[in-house]
Amino acid sequence: MSLPTSPDAGSRRAVLILASVVAAAVLYGVANWTGPGQATDSTLMAVGLGLTELGFPLEPLRVARTLSVALVGVVVSVGLVVAAARRRWASAVRGGLLVALTAAGAMLLRTFLPRPWLGDDTYPFNTWPSVHAATATALVLAGAGLLPPSARTSATRRGLVVLIGALGALSIVTLAHRPSDVVCSILLAGAFARLVLPPAAPADGPGEAGAGIAPADAVPLWQLGLLAVSATILTVAFAVSGAFLLGVLVNVVWLWFAAAMAVTPVRCRRPRPPAEGR
Repeated sequence: MSLPTSPDAGSRRAVLILASVVAAAVLYGVANWTGPGQATDSTLMAVGLGLTELGFPLEPLRVARTLSVALVGVVVSVGLVVAAARRRWASAVRGGLLVALTAAGAMLLRTFLPRPWLGDDTYPFNTWPSVHAATATALVLAGAGLLPPSARTSATRRGLVVLIGALGALSIVTLAHRPSDVVCSILLAGAFARLVLPPAAPADGPGEAGAGIAPADAVPLWQLGLLAVSATILTVAFAVSGAFLLGVLVNVVWLWFAAAMAVTPVRCRRPRPPAEGR
């Protein structure tokens, strides 16, 4: 059931959409149109090679990358069919529309936004954004939009952040995509979700719950900003040092930031109970 949103919920929703788009645009510009950005992005992707040196084979991870998204797709598809069978037409249509728009948008961006050669021979191909990561994130968010109010908890939100981050990480460690490809795809999928998915009735009272999570658990905007700043500082430090473990941390923090941006709900004021008459 959709409920009216308060003015502060609407403004936060707009801020999150704008912030997601701006962050993706800035990351695209730095990682694709500057020489140091290209080199750092490709080196961060090479963390997957470091894992092989530590004894972790990449082939099982490549299989997991394919099967995990297929499994999520099957689960969400069943959920959409069940929603349609229960005459929740709007939920089913919006969920399918979110996945379709996100995948199409990612493919269009890949087609029309180039990656010029600026001296980076590590992986000189244009793979921005990741259609795979964008579609996977959209599937997770579409499925979350079908959750019943009782499931919109802080534990669910944290689980969604971990799931989206893990799906994205598989594309990086298997050398399928650079970190900027994946992070921007998650951010764009989150922006599409806020445009397509409607406000939902949360578990603990009226308000808007992006991706079906209770608004009381919304991450404050300053924390999201702090994550972005921390990721940027760590990236600069990695570009200077090239330390392997620091590269792992950089990837984790960027994925954490993007997934938190995509999943965090819209916080809104709760109506005060009417004062008792004297």
